[in-house]
Amino acid sequence: MDTNSKKSKISYIAVFVIGTVIGFFGVLNSVFSDGSAYEKSVTILVVLIAYAITGVITGFIKTTKTMLYLPCMTITGLVLLLFYMYREFNVLHLVYFVLILIISYLGLRAGRSFTKRKNNK
Repeated sequence: MDTNSKKSKISYIAVFVIGTVIGFFGVLNSVFSDGSAYEKSVTILVVLIAYAITGVITGFIKTTKTMLYLPCMTITGLVLLLFYMYREFNVLHLVYFVLILIISYLGLRAGRSFTKRKNNK
């Protein structure tokens, strides 16, 4: 097996594991826990920041095919959010769903642009 292929598979798995941790402990906690609207808002903000940071780091480290990491990073959180929405639908959960995708995408793009600037100097 080619070493680049092995490294690529390992990086996909690492991003998936990080996304699963964020999804399970972040997304699920933010919608499932009882608390005030302020507490939930802060938790959602922290989750979105975690997705952004993960995206920036992934985009910075992996310069090619970065958009293939988006599903690996977000699938667990989005699936858990969909299961919760099926049980208790709220329109704001759809906004949360879309924000997870947008913030992760922008994080990947930002990390990738940092790498391009570094290589141009």
